[in-house]
Amino acid sequence: MKITNKVISLVVGILFIIAGIVALADFIIIPQIIGILLGVAALVQGLRVIWIYIRTEDKSAFRPNLILVWGILLILLAVFLFVSSNVASIIAVYLVGAWFIAEAVASFFTLKLLDKTTMKVSIVLNLLILAGGIVLILHQPLGIKMLTVPIAISLILDGISISLLAIMRRHPTTNQIVTVEDPEEPARLEDKY
Repeated sequence: MKITNKVISLVVGILFIIAGIVALADFIIIPQIIGILLGVAALVQGLRVIWIYIRTEDKSAFRPNLILVWGILLILLAVFLFVSSNVASIIAVYLVGAWFIAEAVASFFTLKLLDKTTMKVSIVLNLLILAGGIVLILHQPLGIKMLTVPIAISLILDGISISLLAIMRRHPTTNQIVTVEDPEEPARLEDKY
């Protein structure tokens, strides 16, 4: 590992640790960041949809006009999420809660494909995911903490892991034997024994 790679890895690890600590100190930051990222995604999608509308030759039909309205609504949502970070965090928590509920419900429909033991474990996990989604939607302050704490802890642990890897990894030795192959000689299979 080159020295510059070690330094970059160490800096990234330290930044992850700092981001995790900041997130634990202020629980609202992670949902706000998620909301802002949703805003970026809505802006990009809205611009893409409007670009599709512009590129459509026949704009007299109902569907192209609906595409234009959808693109404008996505851009307005993005602006709204950028302007109001508190609303962005609330929307992020609601969307994650809805995602948990949808994932749990969808998993219930695939239970018949599993064996008995896996089915029991899957039912318990699906019920926990469903409960987590309901709590995220119905109890906003607890939902923000439920969303922030695992992400913050993950950032801290990843930061520690990256930093330790950067510190402990050694530069490969330069005393390795370099073999030069003759380009005209056919390739040989190495003997594994």
